[in-house]
Amino acid sequence: MRYTLRMKVIVYTLRNQGRKLAESAWRNNPTKPGTMSLSSTTYGERRVELLTFYETQPNQVVAGKNGLAMALYEPRLITLGSGRMRFAGFESVGTGQEARGVVQEWITEVVP
Repeated sequence: MRYTLRMKVIVYTLRNQGRKLAESAWRNNPTKPGTMSLSSTTYGERRVELLTFYETQPNQVVAGKNGLAMALYEPRLITLGSGRMRFAGFESVGTGQEARGVVQEWITEVVP
């Protein structure tokens, strides 16, 4: 089973390297409007879910790795409000042998 859902949002990241940020720090540092995409795909017997955020330019989604701003693995919807959603999951930090997964939380606001 594979599915994809896309919507235009602004994202607030609530953690840095897995550590919680003060509300004033994350609230004053939102992303530019972009496209959030939820997808699921199966690798062998395992289903993998991924929430991605791509930066956009006016009326244009930047495709490919260059447009990918961030990704949240195994996302879970924590709260749902009027035009706002909070997700928790894992992000990958570091590269090569230094790569590791840390907890991350996003608050997303839907934009027209």
